[in-house]
Amino acid sequence: GEYPCNQCELKFSNFESFQTHLKLHLELLLRKQSCPQCKEDFDSQESLLQHLTIHYMTTSTHYVCESCDKQFSSVDDLQKHLLDMHTFVLYHCTLCQEVFDSKVSIQVHLAVKHSNEKKMYRCT
Repeated sequence: GEYPCNQCELKFSNFESFQTHLKLHLELLLRKQSCPQCKEDFDSQESLLQHLTIHYMTTSTHYVCESCDKQFSSVDDLQKHLLDMHTFVLYHCTLCQEVFDSKVSIQVHLAVKHSNEKKMYRCT
């Protein structure tokens, strides 16, 4: 009889050579390495490792805040964090040049220190 391989197009005239051939397919199948992330198959561990390195490189790019070591996946997220958490707006009193760290504190300062001062308008 004839023994056709269902994995490839080869046919064998005897069972022993067919069996030997099937063992080769089985060994290849067992040796196959697959990526745990995307399930892609690789013929060698080396090619799998190369592939995994690419996955790792694309997913481990982090942008770190120098002030608090928090990590962000995009530059935009880091920038938003910096503006929200680490930007200090300073308010300068135009009458006496004193500096304040909040809008409320400069408003209190103006009300207390400069409320009785006459406003001077200069014509231009």
